[in-house]
Parts: sequence; C-alpha cells; structure tokens
Amino acid sequence: MAILKQDLSFLKNNVKQVDAEMFTSKIRGIMDSHAPQTSRTVTDRTSSPWFSVESKAVKQARRGTERKWNKSGLEIDKQIYLYHKKQVRGINLTAKREYYNLKFSEVQNSKDFFNLSNELLGKDKNTKLPKSIKSELLPDTFGDFFIEKIEKLRHTLVSDFNHDEDFDDSQSDASTLSTLSPVTNDDVKTTILSAVSKHCDLNPMPIYLLKNC
Repeated sequence: MAILKQDLSFLKNNVKQVDAEMFTSKIRGIMDSHAPQTSRTVTDRTSSPWFSVESKAVKQARRGTERKWNKSGLEIDKQIYLYHKKQVRGINLTAKREYYNLKFSEVQNSKDFFNLSNELLGKDKNTKLPKSIKSELLPDTFGDFFIEKIEKLRHTLVSDFNHDEDFDDSQSDASTLSTLSPVTNDDVKTTILSAVSKHCDLNPMPIYLLKNC
C-alpha cells in the first residue's frame, strides 16, 4: 500500500494540472504495474434441481480421493476413490428418483405430466406456430405486425411531442436554479470519502483503494 501511495503522489501533488484523461491514463498505468490484468475461463454449470447438499459433499469427497490417488498412485488410494465414486452414483440416483417421484405426485393434469416427462427424457420443446396461417405467409405476417406496431408508437410519440410544444410554462410556480454556492477542496473530499464505495469496469481503479490512498 505504501508503494501504491507513493505512485499516486504525482496525481495528488499536481491535481490542478491533471485533467480527466490524464488521470485515467495515469491510474491505469499504476494499476497495470501493481496488478496486471489477467483472464481466466470459468465454466458455468447449472446444478440439476435434484442436486442436494449431500450430493455436493460426497462429490467433493470423491474429488479429494481422486487427487490423492493421482498423486500417490497407490492401490489402496485407488480403491478408496472407487468406493467414493460408487457412493456418489448411488446418492445422485436416489436424489434424482426422489425428486421426480415428488414432482409426479404433484401433477394435476395431463399437460403437466407430459411436460415433466419430456423434461425427464430430455426432449426439446417444439416451437408452436399459429396453424391458421400458412407457413409460407408467416414471415410476412410477422413483419407486417411489427411494422404496424412501430408506426403506431411513432405516431404516439409525435402526438405527445406536439402536445408538449403547446405547453405554456410562463405560469408555472416551479423554482429555478440561478446560482451555485462555491465549494472547497475539503468539501469535495468529504463528499467523496463519505460516498458508498461502488465500482464498475469503467473505473480505472477500485474506489476503496483510491480512498485509502
């Protein structure tokens, strides 16, 4: 942190000569020298609805025994790994069976039954298109629908705009902002430090780091 503060001292000592573009450039350079940006690939796997806490625990235990076996190469570690592998398969099968048994017991009609069956069998849902229109006419029908909808929206916006032009604000009692009270550097600093330390990708440096420096 001390080295980071030292690197940022240039900006603090030359605050009047630093514009927004230079500030961003300097901050990004400092961040690249202290914490170079790296990238990594993260696989996002959605857990199955029947995947329970117990399933997660035995799966983690299996991975631990697998790593130990790969590292040692001993037969005993291999047998321990195979035991945990079999245990994971059995627990997952039981959890999946109980989940779908409960789901089927809650089915109220044939539609829900077939939907649940298709989900269990991994069948994709077919896109339902209107049967009253010939398939060769569907693209033009959809296109005409959206064109007409856009034209209606434009007509509504133009009508609202013309209505606003006719509005006379001379009789409005709304107050106007004519002057601004001057603020000092301490006022700005106090406001910034008291604000919530939020951060987005557009910021060259995390706000909490900048505040601490």
